[in-house]
Amino acid sequence: MYRLTLRVTPFLRPARWLIAVTLAAVACSTPGSDLAGGIAVVAGNGQTGVASSALSPNPTVAVVDTTGRPVPRVRVVFSVVEGNGWVDQDTAVTDASGRASTTWHLGPVAGEAQVLSATVGVHTARFEATAERPPVGARFFGADRFIEWIPGDLPIVISAPHGGTVSPWKVSTRTSGIDGRDENTPELALAISNAFFARFGKRPHVIICHLARTKLDANREILEAAERNPRAERAWREFHGFIDASVAEVRRSPGIGFCIDLHGHAHEKQRIELGYLILLGFEDSQLTIATAGKSSLWPMTEFTGKPFPELLRGKSSLGAYLEAAGYASVPSPTNPSSGNDPYYNGGYNTERHGYSRDNRFAGVQIESQMDGVRDTPANRAAFAKALVTALESFLGLKND
Repeated sequence: MYRLTLRVTPFLRPARWLIAVTLAAVACSTPGSDLAGGIAVVAGNGQTGVASSALSPNPTVAVVDTTGRPVPRVRVVFSVVEGNGWVDQDTAVTDASGRASTTWHLGPVAGEAQVLSATVGVHTARFEATAERPPVGARFFGADRFIEWIPGDLPIVISAPHGGTVSPWKVSTRTSGIDGRDENTPELALAISNAFFARFGKRPHVIICHLARTKLDANREILEAAERNPRAERAWREFHGFIDASVAEVRRSPGIGFCIDLHGHAHEKQRIELGYLILLGFEDSQLTIATAGKSSLWPMTEFTGKPFPELLRGKSSLGAYLEAAGYASVPSPTNPSSGNDPYYNGGYNTERHGYSRDNRFAGVQIESQMDGVRDTPANRAAFAKALVTALESFLGLKND
């Protein structure tokens, strides 16, 4: 044992020395490294893009030491300074040429300043960009074509989060929550858009998630929706970013905007379910600001001057107008409450986009049955036409 220890000892010293050198090299790759003599913009500055869209080329920087040579393996931190945009990666490591980049998605409001910074140690580079208004009727896609956005020119925003069929292996399958598909809801959203155009010569904003619900639930907050998968998280941010950009466009004009989150149900009762983030068990006398003030329908009371119970299930309600067109609905004068039957009263998207504290936006989650509404192109077109007529009366839309 004694001789074996003496033979091993000389080899331990150089091994420890090598470990020390390796640790020193790792330490030099941190943002505070004194190796970095500067950081400079290489590509991606001064670009123009549609609000909430990703810029191309990617913002890219080069990191050099004090002698001007490129520094590899240095972490660069990217931060959105102005514009409320976001980046795919907020940290990137420089390559052999000392370069690092990220994907920059602009903020949702066209015309607002857009600024991104890239920092290593005490050195910072700055990127500026201009966000433009989206052209009406154009089709925009997010990364991998998972999310589609068709900007409109009506004060209506339609989202379809659960009808996607794209199921790539590179996006992990969700391990919890509901994963059922709302079949034909993307097609129904487009049919509604076409019906609006036929009636008004204008279109609503339409946002569709083509990624299967087994991969992404775009009607949940991001942690539950994407389960930390980077590609699913990116699709989630694009979905809601395109809605935010649509809402920003609607806000440019006076009046109220209206968000429709489009779904499909398989309940036994064959009727349209209109969810306004409120349970339907209250008597009309109980529907005060204390009980209904957080409903996505509440902003309509200021816009129309009508009492909340009337807008919820009276003769001026959306349900009443749909029933007049032959589509049983709840809530409505005929069905003021869902009783003991299953009923969806709204979810994350309606809460996030369909309600505003300044009463500029209202919203509804529409759950439609398959038979007679979503099942065939003819039935989708007929329901779309009826819904447009109902919304025309409900929102006071004018064919200018």
